[in-house]
Amino acid sequence: MPCKTIYRSLAAAALFSAVLPTLASAVIYNGSVDAGRVTFASNCASCHGTPPNNLILPIVMNGANNPTLISNTIRSNPSMEFLQGSLSQTDINNIAVYLAKPTTTDSDRIFDWGQATYPTLLTPAATSGSASGYYYRYYSGTNFYVGTKAGSLYLLDGSTGALSNLGAVSTWLNSAINAGF
Repeated sequence: MPCKTIYRSLAAAALFSAVLPTLASAVIYNGSVDAGRVTFASNCASCHGTPPNNLILPIVMNGANNPTLISNTIRSNPSMEFLQGSLSQTDINNIAVYLAKPTTTDSDRIFDWGQATYPTLLTPAATSGSASGYYYRYYSGTNFYVGTKAGSLYLLDGSTGALSNLGAVSTWLNSAINAGF
């Protein structure tokens, strides 16, 4: 095999080995960060901390986006056997998503998806805030607010004051999840 071919093969292998873990960690399982945070806090935090503490962080974080590992650990680790049968597969999926994105919320996932899907409407990219019970983002380029409150997603036209209920957060979250957010 000529040297050029060997170098190309090695370069391709190096690139593949560098990119594959990134792609695998980018996969977001179907689940709720918010529900995972609550489930983790009530079932896992007494041992692992909230957020998981630095002494065992690397071990706990292996469960990020890996519900199978979490399930297998609960079954095989004697100190976690008390959780067998008490967590549903949905609970475990939610915990896996929470561990992958512990500093975000389901609303942020929807907002991020919205910015990517509707870049001319939701511009420029914005940060989240809270006011009057809403969790929201304000887009100064279009004078629009997108927010969540009581399980619904809202759009406020800052120019006219028109507030539109866009539907259930759960519906929009599914769209965000299906798009990888």
